[in-house]
Amino acid sequence: MNKTYEIEDEFENGVKRKILLFEDAGQGFDEHRWIFRYNYIAKEGLEKPILINDINLFVNYKNGIAQKCNLTMNVIRPDKLGKEFFAGVDISPGSKLYLDFLYGKVNDKKYEMSEARIGNEIIERKDSSIDNKKEGLIKVMRINFPFPLKDTLEENLGYFEIPFLKKGGEEDFFRFPNNYEM
Repeated sequence: MNKTYEIEDEFENGVKRKILLFEDAGQGFDEHRWIFRYNYIAKEGLEKPILINDINLFVNYKNGIAQKCNLTMNVIRPDKLGKEFFAGVDISPGSKLYLDFLYGKVNDKKYEMSEARIGNEIIERKDSSIDNKKEGLIKVMRINFPFPLKDTLEENLGYFEIPFLKKGGEEDFFRFPNNYEM
């Protein structure tokens, strides 16, 4: 019988973390997942929000070692909501954008962005042509994106960092350990 346990906490910078522990038939907790979450809200003065970005980072662990990680952004423009509906669902053009960035582990000390998606559509995937140019996905995509992204994550003192934008425009980081033992 599989069991799942949860541990939740919140950091001073407003980041919420949930750790899911998966126990497989009494074999111990060899797999677990860390989920970081930050809700960015941009406002003009005391007005309603003009932009919301629900940012999530999912990091999977196996035997205490970080595996793949996945950064998602659910970007919403409240001013564009409520213009068009289909079957009771708000499908207003330009109101919502879901982005998904997958990072693969190159070695014990380095991750590289391997795939970027808008919704279910792959907008860029790392392949041999990109590898030969020694360029990262962000440079190849040639996009002007207001939120910080990194092509490469390198371990620093046992941790990896993925940037995110805080309220007020300040950059901060989700930090997760390379090697974690419960």
